[in-house]
Amino acid sequence: MRQQRTNEQMRSRVEGLGTAWLQECPQCGRCFDSSLRACSEDGTELMLSSPVHRLLDGRYRLDRVLGRGGMGTVFEALDERLHRRVAVKLVQAGRTANPAWLRRFGREARALARLNHGNIVLTYDFGAVDDEVAYLVMEFVAGTTLRAEIDRGPISPGTAAAWFGQLLDGVKAAHAAGIVHRDLKPENLLIAHSLDGGERIKIADFGIAKWQTPDSDSVSLTLPGTIVGSLRYMAPEQLAGQAVDVRSDLFSIGVMVFEALTGKLPFGGANHAERMAVDGARIRAT
Repeated sequence: MRQQRTNEQMRSRVEGLGTAWLQECPQCGRCFDSSLRACSEDGTELMLSSPVHRLLDGRYRLDRVLGRGGMGTVFEALDERLHRRVAVKLVQAGRTANPAWLRRFGREARALARLNHGNIVLTYDFGAVDDEVAYLVMEFVAGTTLRAEIDRGPISPGTAAAWFGQLLDGVKAAHAAGIVHRDLKPENLLIAHSLDGGERIKIADFGIAKWQTPDSDSVSLTLPGTIVGSLRYMAPEQLAGQAVDVRSDLFSIGVMVFEALTGKLPFGGANHAERMAVDGARIRAT
């Protein structure tokens, strides 16, 4: 009820200003423009989503919410110019009002676009809309995630070897380009069926990646000393807010291998403090 009241207040404000606002169905995730009040598929009341037109930048039609994270929301979309399905990540206002951040965002998007590898989700385009949102357009991968597969139970050694072999190939290519992912986890590993009938692993979401550049120590979308990543898969130095490098990604992969084979995580700790204590005890014991 409270969320409904908040949505109605926001809707009244938006309609009063006469601005565009993307809406989404909280039930099925489908996207609509501001002219409707209910989902045309299931009748659920629509929720305001982002301050943009559904046809983003006059080119990308946002169709369905795929997921949310700390850096924004990912949508399945149609590139109406090239008539192909894409994934669009919107980064909300707050960051985009900072010109320096937008310059970094553009530089890093161009760096990602140069990562042309079969085990990495391709980056096609980027932009910003009226200082409200920045967006990144990526390859759309139909399939499942490593998280979904692990949740079904332990993965056979043969299958795990094939999947993680591909993951290592993709990570090796990123590292060779000077990019450390920093948030490798089962949710960011997509599993798609390839044309030859096999399965292709695709690494997604370089949203908090760190770029090791020739002209500076590093470039990142996050502030120095900020702890970023997913608690259960972070290396000890990452948990401590210290500098990370390629070894941090390898640590995350090791955690995922253990979880994939056993169905359990190798380390305890339900929160940041507990995990730090576990890591500290492990380091002292070695």
